[in-house]
Amino acid sequence: MILNYEGYNGIMRRELRDFETVMMVGCTISEHFEQIRETCNSSMIKLHKLKIVNVCMLSHTGIKLYEKLYRKVHGAIAKFFRCNTPAYAYPLFKTHKLSVDELLYAEVADIPVRLLQSAGNIPTSRITAFFEVLLKPISVQYCSGSPNEFCKDSRHYIEDLISWQKTNKESFEKGTTKSTSYITVADVKALFPSLQRHLVNEAIEDALKKHSCYNRIVRQIVAELNNICLENVIIQYGSCLYKQRGGIVAGDNHSVSLANITVHYILQPIADILDSTMRLFGPQIQNRQILVSDQLLIQYLRIMA
Repeated sequence: MILNYEGYNGIMRRELRDFETVMMVGCTISEHFEQIRETCNSSMIKLHKLKIVNVCMLSHTGIKLYEKLYRKVHGAIAKFFRCNTPAYAYPLFKTHKLSVDELLYAEVADIPVRLLQSAGNIPTSRITAFFEVLLKPISVQYCSGSPNEFCKDSRHYIEDLISWQKTNKESFEKGTTKSTSYITVADVKALFPSLQRHLVNEAIEDALKKHSCYNRIVRQIVAELNNICLENVIIQYGSCLYKQRGGIVAGDNHSVSLANITVHYILQPIADILDSTMRLFGPQIQNRQILVSDQLLIQYLRIMA
């Protein structure tokens, strides 16, 4: 897309209205980032002492164990661990939400956007990269099911549905499935920032409790460290600093894993209620199976591509 500065600036200003303005009081932004890094390093050292993080993983976050002492990485390589710059944000235009005719005549401000934050090179980036290594396999296990609940993006989930449909198509057609399956889909506006952080922390602890051997202390350290990372993604636009008021940051290293874990955690208590509701209001389809149209899925995949 090609647009002038006024149009782009207007969109950014509009999207940043929901963000909190960050004011540095008593320190510079570099000093603030250094404080964040020190706090994160302290938690990583605790995890190493509890034998959750090995020496290699510890070194990847900028801490070196030398003669039983924890030291910061020094020398030429240290520059890779000392990023004292804010993240930057940019709008992702969701043009697929509009028809071709609508898109041709739409004002740029009317095209739906999602604000992404480039958080891959900020003070917490190496910690969130560690979280992705830790949480990705746990999120896949936590959300496993038939069909699988883990969702990387819309395209990935639809591909999973097609695979699940093909696997079960013969039994559906013959009516030999043991139970009726209902697929309920809901499109949530701004899912990531809408997930409350206390629920994110509770979800992490629940997933770790069910799919790891970590004790309560370790689970709490991981949840607290994750919250520090979420709270300290600071972006710069123009001369101002901002940070998201709540939820998960779209664009951080471990955001997808976090979102999957949190949504599954939220839906668990109401899964039986949803099933009962479908059985109550759908008796007319009790003995039939409803499959998603292959052609509809293929058409949607083409649009997403």
